[in-house]
Amino acid sequence: MTMLLLLTVFVDVVRPGRGLVTGQGWQGEIVRDGSAYSVENQDQEVIGRVRSYRDGARLLAEHYGHPGQGVRVDIDHEHRRRGRLL
Repeated sequence: MTMLLLLTVFVDVVRPGRGLVTGQGWQGEIVRDGSAYSVENQDQEVIGRVRSYRDGARLLAEHYGHPGQGVRVDIDHEHRRRGRLL
């Protein structure tokens, strides 16, 4: 059985502990808070806590009406590339 991906969600980790999330028509933020991450919607309301950027992106997708199993998460650790030639 082949599963069709319905949505790609992008997480740009702009510095350690902070990821900006972009989906189809929405955005949010994932912020390190102790041993976990707080997930904020585009209105800066905390909608939950998770253990990884991937889980946070899926939670945001579900919050905006996309089933978690139909979501592809693309994570870019932008802060690791600073100073390198691209």
